[in-house]
Amino acid sequence: MRSLIKTIPFIISLFLISPAQSQCKDYIEAISGMKLAPYVLDGDFVAPVLSEGDSIEVYRTFNSGQTYKVAIVGLDLFALEFKIMDDNKNILFKNYENNDDNIMFDGVRSFEFTLQQSQNLVILVKVPIYSEDPEYRMQGCVGVLVGFK
Repeated sequence: MRSLIKTIPFIISLFLISPAQSQCKDYIEAISGMKLAPYVLDGDFVAPVLSEGDSIEVYRTFNSGQTYKVAIVGLDLFALEFKIMDDNKNILFKNYENNDDNIMFDGVRSFEFTLQQSQNLVILVKVPIYSEDPEYRMQGCVGVLVGFK
């Protein structure tokens, strides 16, 4: 009985979160074409609802000789931290610089590249914390899109 009582809030949260996640995914899919053009969406993307302080890591395999575009879309209110790393955590791209404990963003939300050899890469997206009060933290959809030519 006790485990059932602990499970009920989890089940209720699934019903509350699921419609928001679905709407987020539909929204990101709808804008993907214009955000990736002239690249074609590879069909596999993530679109979670993130709040300030949240981050996501997306692991993908990229093939040699193929030209790709990785685009981070949605949540336009935030300056998102976005970086792409290889398996050894070497940074191939990032859209921010740490400068005397301040983070400076360049506003870029996409990166185009061609790899000389196939490899697995990690796409890390983080929403910085803007509000010190957890009750007033904003949230919204973030999509990680990968397109190819």
